[in-house]
Amino acid sequence: MHSFVIGPDAFDVVMVSGKDAERFLQGQLTCDVAGLADRHWTHGACCNNKGRVIAAFVLMRHRGDYYLCMTRGLAPLLI
Repeated sequence: MHSFVIGPDAFDVVMVSGKDAERFLQGQLTCDVAGLADRHWTHGACCNNKGRVIAAFVLMRHRGDYYLCMTRGLAPLLI
């Protein structure tokens, strides 16, 4: 079995916070943001109005803030 390590410089992380963060993200992403428990992860994507994926990511919820971890270079497109 082989193992490997991917350095943190290979990823972008976008944090979304605020009282309406969950409601905003629920309407924008493909995953169930409202059903995500604290300190849990889920896969998701953000799509354009034609349904084409802009960015795929792993979403984590922590203390009411949301962290979207994605391949380096995708954060500016998502933001």
